[in-house]
Amino acid sequence: MRLVSAGAYSDCESNGSSVPDDIEKSIDELEYQAALRGLHFVRLLKHSASDNQRYELQPMSNEQIVTFTYTLTDERGVARDRAGL
Repeated sequence: MRLVSAGAYSDCESNGSSVPDDIEKSIDELEYQAALRGLHFVRLLKHSASDNQRYELQPMSNEQIVTFTYTLTDERGVARDRAGL
C-alpha cells in the first residue's frame, strides 16, 4: 500500500468565503486518474478520533464504470472536454 497526502487545510477570506486552492484540483485529478484505470477511492474506517482519514483504491463496480464513461461522453458518444464536466 502507498499513502498519498492530498492536503489538509482550507483558507477563508475575511468575509468567510472560501479561497480556491490547488488541493481540490489535485484530489479531482487523483480521482480522475484512478477512474481511468477502473479504480475508485474508498474511505477506510477510523479506529480512533486521532487517526488521520485514509482511503484505499478498490475496483469500480460495473455501474460505476458505466457512470464514469457516460460523464466522459455526450449523447452522441463524442468525448467531452474534461474541463467542462
